Amino acid sequence: MLFLENNPLYEDFKRIPLTPTSWSWVGSTVPMYSAWIEFLESLLSSFIGLKWIKHKKYIETQIGYLKEEIESEQIDEILRG
Repeated sequence: MLFLENNPLYEDFKRIPLTPTSWSWVGSTVPMYSAWIEFLESLLSSFIGLKWIKHKKYIETQIGYLKEEIESEQIDEILRG
């Protein structure tokens, strides 16, 4: 949040990687994505008020994307048996 105190611009905020840009894993990606969702959800309480509405929406969009990835992974796991 120190970044936002000094630079509240949405355009700059979008450039910050909120989840890792590279990673590796063994097995299911669901636990990894779930941890990222948990982190992003923890950020939401910091974005209260109209000043932060775009920031909050951006994070909510990222959470939605990760939830879709989890659903897709779960389907793939079922199909793989």
